[in-house]
Amino acid sequence: MEYKNSRFEKNKDGIVKDVSRATGLKLSVSQDAINVMLKVMKEALANGEDVIVKGFGRFKPKKKAERVGRNPKTGEEHVISARTVVQFSASDHLKGQVNHATAE
Repeated sequence: MEYKNSRFEKNKDGIVKDVSRATGLKLSVSQDAINVMLKVMKEALANGEDVIVKGFGRFKPKKKAERVGRNPKTGEEHVISARTVVQFSASDHLKGQVNHATAE
């Protein structure tokens, strides 16, 4: 797929349209497939599981401890509560494709 815009942003609707075009499936079927895939990924991450998409990368939930933060404007300290964040690590294949595309 080629994109004509030099500034490229892709939202979920754009991905659904691309999947529909690439597969010949109806938009509604493509949308359902994307929604189910994202739901499965969210549930796995919420359960503390890694999500690995071969050739794309790994999504990994990571627990962060409570800590003291500071407002940079006022210098006022406040507690940032413990939370879980999602880390993404791109696969070597994806890194190669991105680096190759930007070199052109």
